[in-house]
Amino acid sequence: MELRAALLCDAANISEAGKVNMLGVYSVIHSYAVPFPHTIILVLIFVANPLELGQTHEVSIRIVDEDAKTVAKLESLPVLVPNNPGDIKPQVNVILTLQNMTFQKFGQYQFEILVDGERASEVLAQILPISRMMDESE
Repeated sequence: MELRAALLCDAANISEAGKVNMLGVYSVIHSYAVPFPHTIILVLIFVANPLELGQTHEVSIRIVDEDAKTVAKLESLPVLVPNNPGDIKPQVNVILTLQNMTFQKFGQYQFEILVDGERASEVLAQILPISRMMDESE
């Protein structure tokens, strides 16, 4: 199973037709102060090999700060490749909601994505302070 896309966003859903709808894709979060809680939605789009139909893969997420300290982990989330015979390139869509994740400091965070224990990709996010200039322009 190959990871084709990994994005952070404000909201996401999967339609009845299997389409992924995302709202507010971002890589920067602004805050007045830290620590602060923020709900993170991570959308993962996988493409599987037809030979993987009906198989389950383990997906893990590790969130690391810029000092290489692990700040959060989600381990062994089972992801099933649907058994739809005839799918040439089965797409598997996953939406993960990390409720009230607390960022302890400003800086860069890396969301490492592992599939069956192997690193598949990463998504970077920056937590930045709201400047007075930005505050006045809103």
